[in-house]
Amino acid sequence: MNINLGILDRLLRALVGIVIAVVYLTGSIQGFTAIVFALVGLFLIGTSVVGFCPIYFQKNLSTKNRKTI
Repeated sequence: MNINLGILDRLLRALVGIVIAVVYLTGSIQGFTAIVFALVGLFLIGTSVVGFCPIYFQKNLSTKNRKTI
């Protein structure tokens, strides 16, 4: 599993995931929508922590800067 997320991508994913978590935990959304938002938020936070996105991997994408020595 190679890291395929750059720093900015990871920060934005974490920020959006945290916002979704706050909205979910405050009870602003309910029902099926809350479950979907919670799953999306968990996915975003998880991928930002690990630095790997399986969707990017399938599409052969990367936002990580590759430095050549």
